[in-house]
Amino acid sequence: MTLTLIIISCTYTFLIVAFYRGIDAVPETIHRHTNTPTTHFSVLIPFRNEATYLPNLLVSLANLNYPRARFEVLFIDDASTDTSLEIVQTFSKTSGLDIKIISNIHCTNSPKKDAINLAIQHAKYPWIVTTDADVILPTNWLKIFDQYIQNHPSKLLVGPVKYISTPGWLANFQALDQLSLQASTLGGFGIQHPFLCSGANLCYEKKSFLEIHPYKQNSHIASGDDIFLLHQFKKHFPQQVHFVKSTEVLVHTYPENTWKDLIQQRLRWAAKTNLVHHNFTNLVGTFVIGANAAWIISLFLLFTQHWVIGLVFLGIKYSIDYLLLAKTAKIWKHHFSGITYILSALFYPFFIFYIGFLSLFSTYTWKGAIYKK
Repeated sequence: MTLTLIIISCTYTFLIVAFYRGIDAVPETIHRHTNTPTTHFSVLIPFRNEATYLPNLLVSLANLNYPRARFEVLFIDDASTDTSLEIVQTFSKTSGLDIKIISNIHCTNSPKKDAINLAIQHAKYPWIVTTDADVILPTNWLKIFDQYIQNHPSKLLVGPVKYISTPGWLANFQALDQLSLQASTLGGFGIQHPFLCSGANLCYEKKSFLEIHPYKQNSHIASGDDIFLLHQFKKHFPQQVHFVKSTEVLVHTYPENTWKDLIQQRLRWAAKTNLVHHNFTNLVGTFVIGANAAWIISLFLLFTQHWVIGLVFLGIKYSIDYLLLAKTAKIWKHHFSGITYILSALFYPFFIFYIGFLSLFSTYTWKGAIYKK
């Protein structure tokens, strides 16, 4: 038992230290206000039953600081049953933006991938930007992507995502979890092994997407439109996949409102986990699962004669996780309390094993539709 905990502590610490150093290895992108925009973008936004969040997204779209002649917006409606379509249609008539509204056509088991594939066929510009209907976009979003493209050979750009601050422990728990995902995303890029990204903030070359067909081998998997795309771009263009480290490209999204919704979201994420055939991703997953399993064991050791061993492991994991989160929080200007961190760290291992157990047997529901694993 002691030897096992030592091995897990060492491997997990090595991983977290690598991510910590990797964050510093990614240079910050500074907005150059004198930069003249030259890139043309097609912004793709799939949506289904997002009437609650669409108004805020549309306001942020209208406020984008980018020449309107250099971008278009394609909304892809996936059979919404609320007023989402009417909201978008009204906006398209009054915004002055170049907007297309497309009805999704289901060709595979993944409506999101179908929506992206369909929209790209209608996109008229050479660069694709994807986001979600429940986000708020920063004013200089497209300007930062344009600046990066002008100054770096690029095929795929990954941007950061942050949860909007909402009162309550459920929201705080999700915000910290999202922060840990951003730390892993940024750290992975910094050590030249990118393995995470979010479809809420991606930018890629249309021609390259059509060349590599990133969804060809995974269209039977309902989720994973972002992760599978990242791995395919990295495979074909290893030196031209980058993370854009700038608060001016940071998009904000909303946490889930209930535990039931959060569990369904995580089941959707988990559905693709064992189908991602990427060595580094699988290695990180093994380290993280091992560390959280050891954390639970160490917690119970506190009530035995081996309490010192358990206390040491808990102390190590609490400390290194906190340092990584604090570093990432400083970059994205997120504030969290020590109490929130302690409670979330105490609960998280049990939560992920609960999700892992459910994912073995459960379907999941998303936006009113039921999906099999």
